[in-house]
Amino acid sequence: MMFIGVNNSFLIASEKYTIKFKNKVALTDTKYISRNIIGTDKIIEYSFLKGLPNDEILIDTIAVYSVLLNPDRDGGDERKFYVYVALDKERKNKYVVVDSNNNLDFSDDKQYVFSMKDYSLDWEEKCIKSSEVEVNFVSCDKNEEKPLKISLLLSPFMSFFDEKYYSSKEEYFLNVVFLTNQYATGNIEINARKYIVNSSSSKLDTFEKKILKEDSNFYFFQENDTIFPLSYCVGDTVSLDGALFYLQKSDENHLYLESSGFSSDSCFVGSKIPCLYAKSLYGNKVIYLNDLMKDKYVLFDFWGSWCRPCVASFPKLNMFYEKIKNKKEFMIIGVALENEKDLDKTKNILKEKKIPWLNVWSDWSDRRYPSSIHGKLKIEHYPTYIMVDKSGTIIYRSSGPLNTNLEELFYNIIDKIE
Repeated sequence: MMFIGVNNSFLIASEKYTIKFKNKVALTDTKYISRNIIGTDKIIEYSFLKGLPNDEILIDTIAVYSVLLNPDRDGGDERKFYVYVALDKERKNKYVVVDSNNNLDFSDDKQYVFSMKDYSLDWEEKCIKSSEVEVNFVSCDKNEEKPLKISLLLSPFMSFFDEKYYSSKEEYFLNVVFLTNQYATGNIEINARKYIVNSSSSKLDTFEKKILKEDSNFYFFQENDTIFPLSYCVGDTVSLDGALFYLQKSDENHLYLESSGFSSDSCFVGSKIPCLYAKSLYGNKVIYLNDLMKDKYVLFDFWGSWCRPCVASFPKLNMFYEKIKNKKEFMIIGVALENEKDLDKTKNILKEKKIPWLNVWSDWSDRRYPSSIHGKLKIEHYPTYIMVDKSGTIIYRSSGPLNTNLEELFYNIIDKIE
């Protein structure tokens, strides 16, 4: 049997792995799941609905919508429910009632109240401000009716279209959408590193059926990761802890993987650093980093202004810098992953934290490209630290907060070059 070394650990070549999944209901702050948006259809005739709120003193504008969960489903067993939405006269609050028990009567359902000022929030904050709702249906299985509860996320501040497509601001504000709130999750351990694997599907008509579906996407990440991971499908190859794993197949609740050796990129301990390019924070000039690294020990800090653990590590990195600032044989290079529009924020953080070492940046939209610095080094977790020796060989790599192993290696190198 052949053994492959990865980060001072060992992985059995061609070993097969099985990940078992189970269905879960997401919370509003559940990380790294893909939610599908379910739109609403405004209805004009709704006299068949009972118990609609009727407060003429408070309420100014109302709308009633139908929500169809399985638009592509043939035959019966339609899954539809209704939603009441209203705005108060002062446009301070938005009121939503979901016929969650599906009895066509709103009088026995919960009323949700949302502040209109929350329209200014970003996507993640809007998701957190959303409300979990559970809608009751009857499922027909083998001519037997069974109760079915489907968990959804009511998002009152999002709409299916941009504001410009609506006839008025009131029409836009009256809209709500629902987000799928169920997902599958499993886990896998590679060389003592634990990875969580979340899965989701675009199919909306089989909530109660098999867990994994033909179009399921899989997201591999670790508990402390701070960036949304890349998605993979059956037939793809994923890199975990410097090794490649082929996603062979899936059934109703299992994903089957097979190890296929090292990553072909120079991204793991013991390999030579590839040619690396990044952009200057000042002037947007492209910098060839390998020229700066010649005959030097280099500590790379892969971070982002959006990553709190990254910024929290700066004081410790500053201590490292104080030890090497007068040593020509050692340097620190920070590589920020950013959107161009956020570069002012990046610069302000570096100024506020008084960061003296070189920092460059790479565009968020380029992180998937194999030719980018993040693609070549397979940086998917933040912060990530990589140490390179004077010959250009990677001698250390870790993700998450700075640890004692890196600190010990750092001071051992300092002692060598004094």
